[in-house]
Amino acid sequence: MPRRGENIHKRKDKRWEGRYIDFHRSDGKAHYKSVYAPSYAEVREKINKIKAVPKVQRQLTSLMTTEQLFFMWLDDKRIQVKESSYSRYYQVIHGHLIPYFKGQKASQLSNEAVTQFVKDKLDHGRLDGTGGLSGKSVNDLLTILLQVIQYGEKQGAIANFDYDITRPKPEYSELAVLTHSEQERLIHSLKSNLDHKKLGVACVLHWRSPGRALRPAMAGH
Repeated sequence: MPRRGENIHKRKDKRWEGRYIDFHRSDGKAHYKSVYAPSYAEVREKINKIKAVPKVQRQLTSLMTTEQLFFMWLDDKRIQVKESSYSRYYQVIHGHLIPYFKGQKASQLSNEAVTQFVKDKLDHGRLDGTGGLSGKSVNDLLTILLQVIQYGEKQGAIANFDYDITRPKPEYSELAVLTHSEQERLIHSLKSNLDHKKLGVACVLHWRSPGRALRPAMAGH
């Protein structure tokens, strides 16, 4: 159970949240950050680990901008992945992530900020300004962004990010279905020039259209 003086409580979503003072602003007001975990003990452990880091070091990492974080991540990936993958990462970082999050601190990359990023890209994310991106494309951007955030946590620039992000549903295009007249023409073509490769197609069409008989055309095969 939480002890007196601890800023730890259980949320409505059944997770535990703990708040701690990250630094004090120039006006003397405290700037708080939150950590999340499934249990009280885990939240308390996370806060104790953070408090164990010297305050000066925490202040330096809290000043890191999103651009600096993106560049650091790219440099790290340059020696880890193939050139084609790095080129893709570079395009995403410079085309979508830096322009969107420019001017923000890395510590401001929160669940809410990322969720808004997803919505904005779905609505008007195309670089040519002609509309939104597909769900698959936004999912690809989100995957890279979350990798950067994980890297930022390891660098101490982001504290305990909440990864409970709702991903866009991928769009499924409807399969083209032959009309009745198109099936008639295809069957006629198969019957007039039937071979072993076309036999499977002919059988499927025959089974889906029980009234048709292909036996005369198949008699010689």
